[in-house]
Amino acid sequence: MNTHYSKRYAWGTLEISANFGEASSQIRYRVNQDDDFRVTPFQVASAGHSTTKAFALVNRWLKGQN
Repeated sequence: MNTHYSKRYAWGTLEISANFGEASSQIRYRVNQDDDFRVTPFQVASAGHSTTKAFALVNRWLKGQN
C-alpha cells in the first residue's frame, strides 16, 4: 500500500507516494497538490527506504528538470 508524505519548500509543497516497505516500489510525486502523482526515475531502494532521502532525491531531480 502506498503512503503519501508532504514537505514544504520555499518554492512550494512536494508530495511523494510509495510503498516504503517494498524496495521495488516506484516513488511518485506531485507539486502543490496537482491532480495526479507523476512517476520519478527512483524506487524506494534508491532512497534506502527513507522518506527523508526520497524527498532529497526527488527535490534534486526536479531542480534538474527546470
